[in-house]
Amino acid sequence: MNISEIEKSVAACIKQVAAEQDIQIPELNPSKKIVDDLGFKSLDVATLTALLEGTFKVDPFGTGVATITEIRSIQDICDLYNKCLNGIENLPNKKSQEVDDAEAARLQKRMRKRVG
Repeated sequence: MNISEIEKSVAACIKQVAAEQDIQIPELNPSKKIVDDLGFKSLDVATLTALLEGTFKVDPFGTGVATITEIRSIQDICDLYNKCLNGIENLPNKKSQEVDDAEAARLQKRMRKRVG
């Protein structure tokens, strides 16, 4: 996957989480900070992480390639997944409990919106 495809996928995931969480986000560009500029809270970041893991089929945080505290901007996310997808072969796909919990919370919220 080339960097342009990664950037598009990351942007789509950010927009999806923002829409699900009713977060109004500004126009996206690589320098935007996930928390400071987009207004994501810790649960939103965890949800984004879970969605990115599902999209790219790799968990860079569970494999030790990076820590979540290293990721501040959209560019950081794109660079991380570019490294994982194009620079390192056969990363194990391990989910952390935090990712599992965030994904479950995201799904519960979606179900409540549909029912209510």
